[in-house]
Amino acid sequence: MTGTASTFVGRRLGRARGLGLRPALVAALLLLSSGQLAWAQSEETWQQRFMKLLHAERSLSEGAATPRAEAIRSLGHLGPTVVPLLESLYRGQTHDPEVRVANLAALARVGPDHGVLRVLQAALSDPEEQVVVTAAACLQSLEWAGEPILIHALRTHPSDNARFYSACGLWVSTGNPEQVRGLIECLDDVDPHVRAVVLFCLSREFTRSTETWGWDTPESLATKREIEALAAACTPDLVELFEREPLPNVRTGALLALGDRSFETVVRGLGDPSSEVRGVAASCLGRHYGDHPLAASLIPVVVTLLFESSPRTREFAAAAVMNLGTRDRFAIAVLFHLSYYDPDLEVRVNVRRYLRSIFRPRRSEREGR
Repeated sequence: MTGTASTFVGRRLGRARGLGLRPALVAALLLLSSGQLAWAQSEETWQQRFMKLLHAERSLSEGAATPRAEAIRSLGHLGPTVVPLLESLYRGQTHDPEVRVANLAALARVGPDHGVLRVLQAALSDPEEQVVVTAAACLQSLEWAGEPILIHALRTHPSDNARFYSACGLWVSTGNPEQVRGLIECLDDVDPHVRAVVLFCLSREFTRSTETWGWDTPESLATKREIEALAAACTPDLVELFEREPLPNVRTGALLALGDRSFETVVRGLGDPSSEVRGVAASCLGRHYGDHPLAASLIPVVVTLLFESSPRTREFAAAAVMNLGTRDRFAIAVLFHLSYYDPDLEVRVNVRRYLRSIFRPRRSEREGR
C-alpha cells in the first residue's frame, strides 16, 4: 500500500464507526493507517498482509463474488446438520480455492460446532493463502471457541503463513492470560512478520490491562493483575528484542509493547537509525513519561524530529511536544509553521488540533473571567 493509499484510509477512519465496522477492526485500521510503521515499496509488508485478514473478516458478513459461492455460504444457515456436507465439500474441492473459501464462510455461520472447528483448524494448513486467511478470520469470528486453535497454531504450526494469520486472528484483545502467554512464547519466531504482529497484539493486551473500565468484578480484577504480572515478567525480553532486532517494524512493536515500563529504551529509540522508530519513541515519551523528571531535558531531541522527512514522524513528534506540555518558543514556532506549510495534509490538520489543545483556556480559567 502506498503512502497515498494509507492517507486515504486514514482520512476516512472517522466514518468507520458510522459504517458499522467492529470496534476491533476500527482499532486495527487506526494503528495500521496512522503511520506508526513504514510501508515498504519493494515487498509486501506485514501490514498489507494483515489487511487481507481484515477484508476476509468483513467479507464473512457480505455477499460472495459468484452465485455458486453465495449458494454454498447460504448452507450455513441450516445449522449443525449441514456440517458433514460442508466438510466433505471442502475436502473434495482441492482444485478450487474459491469454493473452499465459501465452505469456510458457511461453516463459520454454523457456529462453534466441533466439526466446524476441526475443518477450520485443518484449513490453516491449506496451500492457498486466501484459504488460510479466511480460516483465521472464521476462527476469530468464533471468539472464545476459535481462540485456542489460533494460539496452538501460532505456537506450533510449521507454516509461516499459518502462524502469521493465526497471530493476526488474535489481534482482538480478549483479556485472556492464556492468549498473552501464547503471544509471549512466540516473540522469538523465525518469521519477522510474525514477530511484528505478536508485538502489536501484546501492546493491545497490555494497554487494555492498564485501563480502568471493564475490570469491575473480583474475577476480572484477578485477570487484570495476572496480565500485568505477565507484562512485567516479559519486559526484559522486550528490551532485549528491541536492542538486537535488525528490523524497524519489530523494534517499533517492542516499544509499543513496553509502554511505560522502560524509559531507557524509549530514550534509545529517540536516537534509532530508523525514522519510524524515532517517531514512535517520541510518541511513547509524550504518552507515558510526561511526568518523568528527565522528560523535559529530552524536549530538544523531540523538536529535532519535527524536521524529519517522514510525515508520520513529524506528526508523532508534534503530539509528543503537546503531551509533554512544553511552552518552548522555538518548539511552538515550528508547530505553527507545520500547521500551515507542512506538505502533508494530515500533519497540518493534526498539528492545528494539537496547538488548539495547548492554547485552549482551561475551564477554571474561562469561568474565572
